[in-house]
Amino acid sequence: MRPETREWVKIAEKDMTAAEILFGRGIFDMALFHAQQAVEKMLKALWIERFSEEPPKTHNIQYMARELGIGHREDISDIADAYYVTRYPIPGIGTVEYDPKTAERKMNAARRVYSAIRKILSESSE
Repeated sequence: MRPETREWVKIAEKDMTAAEILFGRGIFDMALFHAQQAVEKMLKALWIERFSEEPPKTHNIQYMARELGIGHREDISDIADAYYVTRYPIPGIGTVEYDPKTAERKMNAARRVYSAIRKILSESSE
């Protein structure tokens, strides 16, 4: 694994740890923000490994996953909005509050994608 990739993975691991802690405390909006960030950073790590170039400066995990040929489209779609809706009020709606069932569904989606990318990265470094 490239040194640059390791740096992205290290930061992604911190985001996922923060997501798990926050989720356990019932702070679902911030948990899902960090979970989305963990997935985004793992995608960027994989981008470096696959393309030997800096990843795109985007938060669009659907775009990156598509370009990388990652499956899990439904899971990625389910967590893609967490970057925006957890951080900024939506005009006419306000802030998004997740009920426990929705939060768990989204968190599990992030866990599956994160784990899948982690597996791909570990297999590529063997």
